[in-house]
Amino acid sequence: MPKNCNNLSKFGTLSKVRDLIDHLSEKELMMINQLVVEKLKYIQKSTSLKAMSNFIVGDRICFERNNELIIGVVKKINQKTISIETDEGIGWNVHPSFLKRYIEAD
Repeated sequence: MPKNCNNLSKFGTLSKVRDLIDHLSEKELMMINQLVVEKLKYIQKSTSLKAMSNFIVGDRICFERNNELIIGVVKKINQKTISIETDEGIGWNVHPSFLKRYIEAD
């Protein structure tokens, strides 16, 4: 199916959802809101876990902060972040989506 047709299909679905929302009570809207929030949390957690699975303790990593390259070693894998210790001994807790493996040039 061409991209434009797929987008139109999604737009049609969104339009139907908007029409449905207009006819819901406050209680029903609150229930739907809870479902949406739970789904978003699930998606974010899945993304985070996938990103975390790319690293293990001892990996050399890097990330950017204020256009500065920070280089360090993974010290601990937390639930939402990865604890890093830089070569200067400074500790950071960084979301895994900001990290990249650091490969030193020979």
